[in-house]
Amino acid sequence: IILSGMDGEKDLGHDGYLEFEELHLPQLQRIPKHLWKSLYGKLQSEVYDAGEYFMMSPELEKGRWSVVVSHSGGKLSPSDTNSVFLVDHAWTFHPHLARQDLLHIPGLVDRMTSLMDLNGLPCPSAEEPNSEEEEEGTSTSSTEQLEVKINNNNEKESEEEPCNSSGIEEDKPDLSTTELQDGEAISHAVDGTVNAMWKYCHPYSINNSPVPVWYIMDEFGSRIQHSDTPSVAMTPFFYVTKQLAFSLLWPVVELEFGGKQIMYTASLK
Repeated sequence: IILSGMDGEKDLGHDGYLEFEELHLPQLQRIPKHLWKSLYGKLQSEVYDAGEYFMMSPELEKGRWSVVVSHSGGKLSPSDTNSVFLVDHAWTFHPHLARQDLLHIPGLVDRMTSLMDLNGLPCPSAEEPNSEEEEEGTSTSSTEQLEVKINNNNEKESEEEPCNSSGIEEDKPDLSTTELQDGEAISHAVDGTVNAMWKYCHPYSINNSPVPVWYIMDEFGSRIQHSDTPSVAMTPFFYVTKQLAFSLLWPVVELEFGGKQIMYTASLK
């Protein structure tokens, strides 16, 4: 995706919506127009309110996460002017520098191994009740037991302990470097991240640059599964005023509490 109109910074002020629209029009054209004003307000204040509407739930039998609607107040409609959400980027990088970033940016390799579930998913509690198997992609009782909510800073919160290697795959090594000091263990964690990152990263280019920038969305964004029959759309967006990149998410069908997990497609218009 090419993000254009990004040269320089500009103070849009309190009533600068029209200037915002003019400055970002090439990017805004990928987004439904009735969402533009709400997007402007959320970008100005960096409002991460996805946690009020969605939650993450591990699907242990599939070894992956699903994202479902947690908004119990009703439906989330594509026609709602507020139905656009900011998704933060956990890591922005150039592939040839990825290994260097992982080795030298504090906490990055730990966050990536956790985000990519290289240590497995959270284990269910002993009190988790048995439930009948449901259709693929639907929310199960484990959603309530293992739900991971998203706070206003778009970080995951969970009281569950992660599974060890026997939780998901018996031969999956522990790649956490939190308490590892030796170079071999850290190198092993970096190798695992580099091998897995292509499943999670996406490119965009700035002003037709021949060298794309690659990014990995935060824990919430990275766990939304891709589908050819999506329920939400996502696209990267560069906010010129603050020189910050986000991904945007909005529903393309009506979403209901307790319904199927949300699935995304990239908006390439």
